[in-house]
Amino acid sequence: MVQQIPIVKRFNRCCSAAAFAWLVIVVPLTFKFRPVRYHDAGQFYMGGVIARHGAWDSLYPLPRPGSPYNPGLAGDSDRRPTYQILSDAVGVGDDPRFIQPPPDALLFATLALLTYRHAILVWIIINCICGWGIALLAGKFYELCCGKISPISGIVTLLIGSSYTMYVTLRCLNLEAPIGLLLGLTTLQILRRDSIRGAAGLVVGGLLKYATLILLPLAIVMRRWHLLLWTGLLFAIAVAASWLLMGKIPFIQYAHIFPLLSRPYEDETNQSLQGLLLRVTHTVPLSSHVRQMVDLAGILALLVLLLLIARRIWRQPQPGTPTVFAAAAALIGWMLIFSPLVWNKYHLFLFPFWGWLAWEARQTNWRMACLIFAIVMHWGSWPNLSEPFNSHMLWGVVTILGIAIARLWVSVPAATSNSDEKSRYRHFTSPVVQ
Repeated sequence: MVQQIPIVKRFNRCCSAAAFAWLVIVVPLTFKFRPVRYHDAGQFYMGGVIARHGAWDSLYPLPRPGSPYNPGLAGDSDRRPTYQILSDAVGVGDDPRFIQPPPDALLFATLALLTYRHAILVWIIINCICGWGIALLAGKFYELCCGKISPISGIVTLLIGSSYTMYVTLRCLNLEAPIGLLLGLTTLQILRRDSIRGAAGLVVGGLLKYATLILLPLAIVMRRWHLLLWTGLLFAIAVAASWLLMGKIPFIQYAHIFPLLSRPYEDETNQSLQGLLLRVTHTVPLSSHVRQMVDLAGILALLVLLLLIARRIWRQPQPGTPTVFAAAAALIGWMLIFSPLVWNKYHLFLFPFWGWLAWEARQTNWRMACLIFAIVMHWGSWPNLSEPFNSHMLWGVVTILGIAIARLWVSVPAATSNSDEKSRYRHFTSPVVQ
């Protein structure tokens, strides 16, 4: 067994190198030889341009009255005069509007130091590196669950790196790859009791796209009080510094458009439960009665999930690695099911947990079948399908949520489980070969 370890390590390094070559070298080249017709990077660049010019009263668009959708797209809002002048001048044009929280404009000001063309190139590389990081993290999650080096880790890395969902998401040039990486890293920091880095992941991801905030209940249940204190402190610093630099106008404008940002689309790429209902009922927007039923179902599902997580974690002196990964995946899965607007690229948020899923698949045959089904459903988003097949990514999330609930529900015999779970936890700080 010991003699095989160098071979396994070389195999995993080859898988990592292959994923790097595809994601960080080949995928960026596809933008040159197969240019995208549409991407989301212009809005982030414009946030930085507005920050550099200090035109804070023009940061956010004016929603069009009567539009049933959010004001992020050109057909659903109008640019303010200064925003229009600047966006035309730098070459962004009438691309999607900036609708991120106000502090993000300061963060993206570094991109605006470059020309739009060069900023896009930098943003492509950043996204592709984050995608590679997600693939590596998924492989690491498998090894942390099983407590030893395994070639399955390299296979998981390649599986994610080569997925069509990863490819399409990276070419959209939005925030999904950075957020997916932050979700995985923050889960690790919560498990490892790393307060400052875990808090930084929660705050940065929360300000970028809110998604990492779904891990706050896990931090609370695991009693990571220092992490929560650091999160509150860092968030307060970010908001206070932004308020001092920007003034109150951007925050007032953002408060005005924030309630509109969750409006769902009936587009086939909206893989949420509400997106499915919009397509099935052919009504935009959904009736208030249906929306209330979905909201109530989401609240009840979250309460049950939190009780299940608390019951499972509090019964163990040291929560096991698979348990924590299952809890995080369950919370993210709940968010993807019940959020009104879940583009197909948002499913990259669950990709770091494919390593945990691979470990689960080795426990029972039915979990192996569920894993295969979830991977097939998430490998790519296939257009022009009728319902319920069009919502295949939604069904994949439901499957992953089911696997997570099964892990959280299973009781662990105290006499045998604690030592095994503790040995896996020690693997974080001093990896051992078993």
